Amino acid sequence: MNEFEFTGRIIKEAREAKGWTQLQLADALDVDVRTVRRLEDGTSKHGTEIFLKCVVTLRLSADICIYAPRDETGLLMHRIYQEMLQLTPEQIERCLLYTSPSPRDYAASR
Repeated sequence: MNEFEFTGRIIKEAREAKGWTQLQLADALDVDVRTVRRLEDGTSKHGTEIFLKCVVTLRLSADICIYAPRDETGLLMHRIYQEMLQLTPEQIERCLLYTSPSPRDYAASR
């Protein structure tokens, strides 16, 4: 899929995850619903302004939209990112606790 189709799939998934209709997203972006439809279909060669509005409004990762592989791997990266946004600070701390090396691990490796 090309970059516009890839970004369109991400926009559509994020919109649906919020429970929004295309009309609701269009209102939030201050664009026509046809624009949203074309964005999601990947038939619109969107400009920077509308892209950034989507990133902010839908809490997308601009890095994933721009640099991720334009295939199922990239879409999986987007889904993982969206799940991470749902974590509470306590959950993040717990994840870091179990995944970060301890000072003892560092000392043992020297």
